[in-house]
Amino acid sequence: MGKDLGKTSHCILFCNGGSCKRKGAEEITSEIRAYMKSEGLYNQVHTVKTMCNGRCEDAPTLIVMPENTWYKNLTVEKGIELVEQHIKLGKPVNKNILYAPGMSQVASDNPLAPPEAKFFEEANDAELGLVFMAKADPWEQNLYPMLKDIFQKYKDDVELVIPQVSPKAVSIPATVQLNYDHKWFTASTAQWQVQLAIGIPSKDDGIAYKKRRIGTAEAFRSIDQNQYGVRFKSKVGETQLLVFDNSNEKLFWRHFCKIYLEINEPGMVAVTSI
Repeated sequence: MGKDLGKTSHCILFCNGGSCKRKGAEEITSEIRAYMKSEGLYNQVHTVKTMCNGRCEDAPTLIVMPENTWYKNLTVEKGIELVEQHIKLGKPVNKNILYAPGMSQVASDNPLAPPEAKFFEEANDAELGLVFMAKADPWEQNLYPMLKDIFQKYKDDVELVIPQVSPKAVSIPATVQLNYDHKWFTASTAQWQVQLAIGIPSKDDGIAYKKRRIGTAEAFRSIDQNQYGVRFKSKVGETQLLVFDNSNEKLFWRHFCKIYLEINEPGMVAVTSI
């Protein structure tokens, strides 16, 4: 039988994304769970392993709910301390807190510079010719929804060029099958298949996967405004997928600019010259 959630007072969300796992998150999760079980807290505290929580620079992290208190740079010892103080006594361990409601800013020990605003830059591209181009962040959290947008939400508005399959543009049929195993994103039809490496590589992944992993996702529009689209390139600079927006309203392209570049008026952005 599952745990009676009506009897729990807290829920702890353990980040087990790539950066946290590399810094010991799995061991921390197991040890804190074991400690709480031994202390008779199993029915009082529910625990959940999550994917990336978006604070890689503060890894390993966890979140104590319902207070929405984030803890940073965890170790097994720090985790047991927060159970003793925060869970048992209701006293958050302030020295290890990354964020809690009421704080004016995140208390990171490894703060990152704020992201730079993205602009379209004029470029003479060997593959696309004279274009305006802007690059999105090629994180897994961006790449997976980007690809779902292409193959589901905007499939009727775009055509694809898949270099490994054919230099000719292909459309996306309604019968396209999608699969994502947190390493490879695969789209398959009766006529073609595209497979893109978008997951975070592990130490067991070979050189081939790491070379094919997507390292660039960039929106482009030609100088003459006849072509609008998005290009995905590997870490070694090889084009893996070209997506052309053929809709009159450029629906997918504008959506990409707004969501993944945070450019709301893509036709009016500042442009730097060659």
